[in-house]
Amino acid sequence: MKHCMCGALLDSHPGGGRQKHYCSDRCRQQAKRDRDKPKRDISSLLNTITTGDARELAKAIPDNSVDLIFTDPPYLKESISLYGWLAGEGARVLKPGGFCFAYCGSYFLPEVLESMGHSLDYFWTFAILHKGSFPTFWSRKILAGFKPVVCFSKGKAHPSKFAVDTWGFGRADKRFHKWGQAELNASYPIQYYSQPGDLI
Repeated sequence: MKHCMCGALLDSHPGGGRQKHYCSDRCRQQAKRDRDKPKRDISSLLNTITTGDARELAKAIPDNSVDLIFTDPPYLKESISLYGWLAGEGARVLKPGGFCFAYCGSYFLPEVLESMGHSLDYFWTFAILHKGSFPTFWSRKILAGFKPVVCFSKGKAHPSKFAVDTWGFGRADKRFHKWGQAELNASYPIQYYSQPGDLI
């Protein structure tokens, strides 16, 4: 199976080789425009912390340049559209076989999976086990003992080693942001699904 430059899955095409296939004339024309425009230099963004609206900042990232995305969007109902945007942008910036990890809430997990599945391929749902008190969902009478982390890939993914799909390394760190998370909970999947020198 092949993927269009927009991330859409295409039927297998005869012949193979290095020929590119597109899902529409619009995607073919966009690919030509992308080839013709100057390459973006992101060296000034590497190993730095840049704050702002991700929807604007992401425009500076070149196509097919990122090995792994790890992010934590808001879990609110009105933020579900961000997951669709994330997957669409992931389909653009990820290298083939690259991973996109996103924290999400259990309440809207079906909607998140559906919206991201339009642009990327579902890989797995991981779980971060909560430490201390559990978040309470009164309408469902649930004390949530874990946080889902959904993982999608751009095309077929080939992890290099086995990883456990549940972990929990300490409490959330709220020193710098009210939605801050424990650093080790992010570093665990990153070390299993990326290599030294990868762009994350």
